[in-house]
Amino acid sequence: MTMKLYLFVFLLLYPYVQCSEVEEIQIRFKINAPIDTILIKTLDRVFQDAYQRFIAFIQDMDKNIKALGSKRVKDFRILALDSFSIIKGKTVNTVDELRETMVSLSPALSKAISAGVCAVGELIFVNEKVLIPKLLIALEKFESAHQIAQNYFLIMY
Repeated sequence: MTMKLYLFVFLLLYPYVQCSEVEEIQIRFKINAPIDTILIKTLDRVFQDAYQRFIAFIQDMDKNIKALGSKRVKDFRILALDSFSIIKGKTVNTVDELRETMVSLSPALSKAISAGVCAVGELIFVNEKVLIPKLLIALEKFESAHQIAQNYFLIMY
């Protein structure tokens, strides 16, 4: 009888626990510069998507002993956080500020991508099949963000 009560309480609380852990992950990079709205929306979407994929990978990584012991995965995590710290919560009001932000973001993303590729190699070596696809998806999003930061904006303006 007692076990059924515990199970009942657990089942009642389980959806609440799951819902309370899921929160929207926002990078909060705001662009008020007088540029094309399509470019602003593209920048926002690409950076937001890369950040969300990175956070999803980190959440899974934190539950994985093999990944936590990997120096290269830790290096990727640090470099990726450094990259996002350049734009996280930042508001850009002029085209020059946006250009400076993209110029500093591009090499940071490049370093994070290189570290991520090394991390994939190390995860392959330790036969970690669960995290590799998630890291590859995150790296694909990082590459999109890097291409925008490096090429699209710098050429256009």
